[in-house]
Amino acid sequence: MSYKMTKEHKMKISLANKGQTPWSKGNHFSKEHKHKIALAHIGQHHSIETKNKLSRYHKGLKLSEECKNKISNSLKGRFSGNKNPRWKGGRKKQSDGYILIYKPNHPFADKKGYVLEHRLVMEKHLGRHLKPEEVVHHINGIKNDNRPKNLKLFPNFIEHNKFHALTSAEPR
Repeated sequence: MSYKMTKEHKMKISLANKGQTPWSKGNHFSKEHKHKIALAHIGQHHSIETKNKLSRYHKGLKLSEECKNKISNSLKGRFSGNKNPRWKGGRKKQSDGYILIYKPNHPFADKKGYVLEHRLVMEKHLGRHLKPEEVVHHINGIKNDNRPKNLKLFPNFIEHNKFHALTSAEPR
């Protein structure tokens, strides 16, 4: 259902925006008036034509660099990390089954600040950071089973691949 404003209503809004009505202050509606407008428009939707006009208007709207910076700075860090309502303690599961832990200060964190949990567990077990070429292998093949006794460290991918070649060649 689309809503058409009467000429009288348009005039009231125009005057209110100019600060020439009792309910408006400066170039803004009072809180009471905004509430009345919101209640009056419940259940009403813009027509497709109006939606297209609004979309074109917003796409063409140019913001100054100063304005962009103000918006960016006001939102910076506002919903990141544990301030985000969807925060799950910095632990998430990748589509391939590996677990990621949020450690933004870790030397090998990805660009979003996450590190693979099995590498962190091995680092804690060894008491040092792993080298980038070192590979942590899950003995039982379960990628989210990161118990220290289920992890084996290889010095590089070549040794890890040799191990897989040997284990796949053994009779079952």
